[in-house]
Amino acid sequence: MKIDITTGDEITPAAIEYSFHTMFDDRDIDVFAYTTETILAEKYETVIRRGITNTRSRDFYDLYVLFHLYKDTISPAHFKLAVEHTAKKRDSSELLINYKSICAEVKAQESLKNDWSNYTSEEKYAAHLSFDDVVDNAVVVGNYLKNIPDSN
Repeated sequence: MKIDITTGDEITPAAIEYSFHTMFDDRDIDVFAYTTETILAEKYETVIRRGITNTRSRDFYDLYVLFHLYKDTISPAHFKLAVEHTAKKRDSSELLINYKSICAEVKAQESLKNDWSNYTSEEKYAAHLSFDDVVDNAVVVGNYLKNIPDSN
């Protein structure tokens, strides 16, 4: 199991509390976790903000899989708010407006296509997805967010 520990991030709408029972001393440990909406928001913001400088193919894969798994069960309003909070914290709000052109630049980068090819040859679980599939998905997510009415 891998656990990332972080502080200072805004979790939208609020952290989820999980309780884990310990194996050896018969007690529970409470862990506060991100919501699915916040995880998706951070993945989306990262993919768009890093654009052509993103050499982490896994970011594209994670966004693709998480969005396809959870798009029908997440709260659209919470997802949009989580993206807004994440972008504000990372000072990328203006950049996210240009998601379509950023994704077009990403798709044109041969080095990123090669990175994706290397990633999928090592990580067989991602081999069924093309580079265009995962980059186009970021546009789909951006369009999805754009079509969510503002909550105010």
